[in-house]
Amino acid sequence: MDRFYRGERLETAIDRSDAGIQKYNAHAQELQKTLLAERSNLDRMLASVEAIQAQLKAADLELRDPGDRSSREALKRKVDARNALASKLAEQSAKARSALDAHNAMVTRTQQELEEHRKRVMAVQAAVNGRLAAFKAFTESGQDVAFFLDLNRLLADIRQGLRDKPGDPALQERLNRIRGFRRELAAWAIVGQALKTNGLVIVEALVGDEPGWFIVDTGAMDTIVNEEMLDALDLGRSLGRETSLSVIGGLRVKGLSCRIPQLTVAGQTLTEVAASVVPPAEVGVDGLLGQSFLKAFVYTIDEKAPTKLILIRR
Repeated sequence: MDRFYRGERLETAIDRSDAGIQKYNAHAQELQKTLLAERSNLDRMLASVEAIQAQLKAADLELRDPGDRSSREALKRKVDARNALASKLAEQSAKARSALDAHNAMVTRTQQELEEHRKRVMAVQAAVNGRLAAFKAFTESGQDVAFFLDLNRLLADIRQGLRDKPGDPALQERLNRIRGFRRELAAWAIVGQALKTNGLVIVEALVGDEPGWFIVDTGAMDTIVNEEMLDALDLGRSLGRETSLSVIGGLRVKGLSCRIPQLTVAGQTLTEVAASVVPPAEVGVDGLLGQSFLKAFVYTIDEKAPTKLILIRR
């Protein structure tokens, strides 16, 4: 239960991982824009230095061949202008070196920041992939069905024990615990189906006095209940002839006819409901709610309703 059915759902973990990747990509793009803007400023500064260098080179060439040597004032002005360019070049070069160092430091920090962010994102992704692989192996090996079957067998065994020892506190505590596990599994399945575009509608029911969960199958003539549920209610002796029936997806399975003494769904109770009993692995939950129950009501399926299924007796 702790490993596969509790805590954050896989679908939620996948969405969270995808959101983390999107956030990382947006973060990388934003940092890249900042770096490009800083690089653009640096390039303008370096272009300015190059322009001053070109002016200084021209001034030096002109001083090597000053032309009118008789004009000392003109020569002095040229020397002063050349020296001013040299000072300006030194000042701008110092600024450019400082800006280049700052830019390189920013590039290093950005790379480190992105790498740390990437590692966090990849760690989340790896954890999700690990869970996906574990759950795939869990289901493909049939362990999920085996776990469900074991819970149902325990339910039947404990209820039999309570029939032998009515009111036994230890058995009652175990029954409550098994019912709690089954309720968790049902809630997990209901949420999972709700996340799907065309998910199944699963409703809570009382089979006699035992809580159960049924898939609403308006196309099925019979209501279907699993063997362990019948054993839990001590109704195994009422099984009738073998039947062949179609379940969700068109799959045909074999079962035994029976009658459920009392079935309550969405606050409505029907007695002596015609049903078929099949192994729980065939339906995945406690049963399918078919027309042998539904035809007694005007029914509406409303995903937003608390019970999902609204029943009005005909």
